[in-house]
Amino acid sequence: SFLRQFPTVVTGNARMFCNMIAMDSQGHLWVEGTIPCTGDYIMRYTQRGLVLRKIELQKTYFVRGLAVDTRTNHIFVTQETRDENGDTHGEVLIYQPDGTLVRI
Repeated sequence: SFLRQFPTVVTGNARMFCNMIAMDSQGHLWVEGTIPCTGDYIMRYTQRGLVLRKIELQKTYFVRGLAVDTRTNHIFVTQETRDENGDTHGEVLIYQPDGTLVRI
């Protein structure tokens, strides 16, 4: 019920435009989105809207997917990237809650 209760302000007046939202086992929100002129990020917010974690993502021009395994609290991000030949490739990134990349 609190999903629209707080703005996704990151620092200062920088606001993130959200694409995907997932909730972890502690009730914190993980939000994937873009901060204009800055980049793509995953942010972890408390239920009151305080930022707990900020993870920078590789810039892509495709929509991502976001999910949280509530048993392990691993954060799963699906994304497509484009290589130098213009071919697209899908991948799944797995992060720990502290922002450490577990594997691709």
